[in-house]
This record gives sequence, C-alpha cells and structure tokens, in this order.
Amino acid sequence: MDNGLSLSVRDLTVAGDRGRSILSLDRLVLEPGVALGVQGPSGAGKSTLIFALAGLAASATGSVRWGETDLLSLSARRTAAFRARNIGLIFQDFLLFDELGAEDNASVQSLFAPRGRRPGLREQAGAMLDRLKVPKASRTVASYSGGERQRVSVARALAHEPAIVLADEPTASLHRAAADALTDDLLADVRARGRTLIVASHDERLLSRMDRRLHLADGTVREAA
Repeated sequence: MDNGLSLSVRDLTVAGDRGRSILSLDRLVLEPGVALGVQGPSGAGKSTLIFALAGLAASATGSVRWGETDLLSLSARRTAAFRARNIGLIFQDFLLFDELGAEDNASVQSLFAPRGRRPGLREQAGAMLDRLKVPKASRTVASYSGGERQRVSVARALAHEPAIVLADEPTASLHRAAADALTDDLLADVRARGRTLIVASHDERLLSRMDRRLHLADGTVREAA
C-alpha cells in the first residue's frame, strides 16, 4: 500500500490497572502522509498512545479511526487483521528473534500470511534490508550492533508496505550517528511512499524533522503544532 491513511481520534481514554486514566486525548486529526512526533517526559503517555493507535491497548475507549475503520469498534480478530495489513510497528527494544538471521526476522510476517503471499513478502523484506544496508550474512541478529538490529526491525515493519508506521522511541538505544542514519532511512521511505508516520520520542533531532508535534504530559495533550 503506497498511501497513508487519515487518522481521526475522538474522546480516547486508556485506563491503567486500577482504573485510573493514563491517557486522555479529546481530538486528533492527521491527514494521510503526515509525520507526527509525540514528545513529553517519561510516563507522559507516549507509548500508551502508540499502542492505542495500533489497537493494542485493551482498556482503550473512544474512537480511533484510520480511514473508514474505527479500530476500537472491531473484534480482537478483525483488529489484528487490520494491523497486519496496514500498520508497521517499530519498538525501542527491537523485539527480534535473536536465534534468527536478518532476513528471517524481517520477513517474519510471511509466516502468518496466506501461502500465496509468502514469497512476495520475503522478497520485499530482503529488498528492504538491502535498501537499509543491513548485512544478510549467515549469522544471527544476536551478533549485530544496536544500529543494525534497529534497521532490521524497521525492515520488518516496512516489508509488507503498510500505510501506517508507528514507532516507539526508535532511536533511544542508538548512538547519535546511528540514530541520525535510522531517521534518514525511515523518513526517506515514508516520504517516498506517502506513509503516515507517528513517532513517540525524546530525541529532539528526530522530532525536529517531523511535520507536526504533539506534546503530552500526565497523559493529556498540553500543546500541539
């Protein structure tokens, strides 16, 4: 899919274990293809927002509408199917299978795809690794550097050509040069294909390159630009 999806959030609330609200967002509208940075101190609700936008916050109420689809109105199965088709997720701690190589990690979604789509997904994963200059040597990702591991996770997120890319602190584990290189790679792909990108981060250099910013504090929006 080469175009982003519009996002419309209304009255989004996510509750914690004891029922206390840990995120409250009255309204957010994002046009397709826009890059949004979400900033704020630790515990402000940034990661919670990323998870809610992916349909992964079980206690979320309100409306999270991507295009014509309201994730919070779907069953768990249909939400998972929407996420598999349309969303690429990038995590701070990579969440790779250390015993597998780069190509197997990047193409892991092919294991859950219909049989006819599997070769194409593996091919796309390999092409994405090449584009991100990730070595595909016959060794496991456990031996890769932090920057290489994060680029593998980016390739995994983008291999199925999602309309939406959601990233939670993607540069936090990287040194400055690796963080800047990853930002360059991620934005180049997003801009070229018109994907909608939302990044939660403390990284000012990354945030400064977003089209818009949202500032969270204590689970609520303090300012938006």
